[in-house]
Amino acid sequence: MPMMNAILFLALKDVFKDKKTFLLISIAVGAGVAIMIPMQGLFEGVISNLYETTIDVATGHITIHPEEDKKFLENIDSVEGKLKLLPQIKGVSARLTDQAILTKKEKIMPSPLIGLTPSDERGTSKISERVVNGKFLSDTDRKEVVLGSVLADELKVDTGESVTVTFSNGLKKDYHVKGILKTGMGSLDSGAYLNKKELEENLDAKNKASEIIVRLEDIQLAEKYKVLIMQQGINGKVKTWEEEAVYVKRLKSNWVFISNMFIILSLVAASVSVGVLMYTRVEHKIREIGILKAIGARNSFVLKVILTESLIFGITGVILGSLMGLSITKYWEVHPIMLSTAESNVISASFSFYLVLTPSIIILLATLLAGLYPAWRASRINIIKAIWHG
Repeated sequence: MPMMNAILFLALKDVFKDKKTFLLISIAVGAGVAIMIPMQGLFEGVISNLYETTIDVATGHITIHPEEDKKFLENIDSVEGKLKLLPQIKGVSARLTDQAILTKKEKIMPSPLIGLTPSDERGTSKISERVVNGKFLSDTDRKEVVLGSVLADELKVDTGESVTVTFSNGLKKDYHVKGILKTGMGSLDSGAYLNKKELEENLDAKNKASEIIVRLEDIQLAEKYKVLIMQQGINGKVKTWEEEAVYVKRLKSNWVFISNMFIILSLVAASVSVGVLMYTRVEHKIREIGILKAIGARNSFVLKVILTESLIFGITGVILGSLMGLSITKYWEVHPIMLSTAESNVISASFSFYLVLTPSIIILLATLLAGLYPAWRASRINIIKAIWHG
């Protein structure tokens, strides 16, 4: 214990003796932490936002698809009735899709056409809340259509104007553009939306659906209710939101790889910076080390003193870097980075104190590794040469 106290005393005294060097090394260490924390926070925010958007406008918590050899789900009224009898189910919405062609004067665009029941969607998804111009559909609308923002831009059409829809069966009809929505998902923003009853009549697909979206009271019940729904004798493939959002998982895997590469580069940069600065410090205090060894300090004692100094620099740098990194992350959480004028197209960081953990451990290890060679060299200094150094 007295030995540890002596090591800590000498290390602290030496570290704070040269305040400029102390500040310089601390900033070099802290910079790595300060960069990694907001990057991790942004990634967590992006993934969280993608999952939330996918659930809110596309998949719900559970999606029921037709079986492999069938185009539609049949007897939708009966299926919806069974689902609504189950507890913890907040909303059920059947959707019917078609591949159509929309035209506006000389503009011609192929587009997915989605038929839905507006009142059911309001209890199941938040797609009606993503309207950025005009209004969403109502249950009584028959001659109205809502366009995704990408499709509207391609057709150069605005609310109040009309478009011609050519259905997959060749039927053509004109529709009044009631609203334009932006979900932040390209596939949905490139689509057009009709009342499901209208699409059923045009496709002769009464009481059929391409998919059924289910929203639960608690997202954690998704796996349980997948099994429960399958037990109802419903002919279809039942998938949870996690199974549907495969692209988000792929994105997450890709990001983990990129993040690991970034961490390695940060580790190398921090190690080199700290190593050079620590080596320079040892070179400037060779005479002091020689005197210390002359009065009885062993090589192991000198080694521990220098490594303790590295640890002090690391801890101080981590504290500074964490404060900076968390502040930036919190700012980006409160003030998301806008990618466009639509509320759905923003990057918002996800603030959490656990973001500090990984960068802090990595940088502390890097600091200790960087101080290892200077510490070893200091411990091997010849006493005579050291005392007469400089």
